[in-house]
Amino acid sequence: MEVGAKSPPEIIIFDGDGEEIHRQGVRDTASVEDAMKRGMDKYVPREIDWEEYSPERLIEARESESLVVIAFSDGKKSSVYNLEALENRSLVKLHDQITFLKVDFVRKGHVETEWKVGSAPTILVVDPRKDPGYKAIISKLQGKKSWRSFKKSFEKGLRVLAKELK
Repeated sequence: MEVGAKSPPEIIIFDGDGEEIHRQGVRDTASVEDAMKRGMDKYVPREIDWEEYSPERLIEARESESLVVIAFSDGKKSSVYNLEALENRSLVKLHDQITFLKVDFVRKGHVETEWKVGSAPTILVVDPRKDPGYKAIISKLQGKKSWRSFKKSFEKGLRVLAKELK
């Protein structure tokens, strides 16, 4: 892979996907340390600004052309684990393209029935252009999952949206 250094010597920092996250010229040890710090500051976990699920939020997501992630959570360890995994630094660059909605799981509740969710934790990756309900689901992740599982599902969802927007 060619990185195209513009003014050597410089530090170029990439994320785990090989995408450049920071570039900075260096001249001494202090500038190398500064470049590393600035690069890592851009690649940190970020808290998600969860919104309460509502049909209105799905309409807003449709209008903004963002992917929707709906988290059905019950507050137990596996739900907390999943919510924290969604904040992993490897997912942060996708956050701006996603609307995050949360539902406090209630067995056989109205929202749970509409989306055919029978247990928590469940994370749905949803196409907001479709009518609310199970037919709008792109990916359904049930139980405790890693950030890698979420990343694959988010990327799949973003590909679906991009493909249909063309």
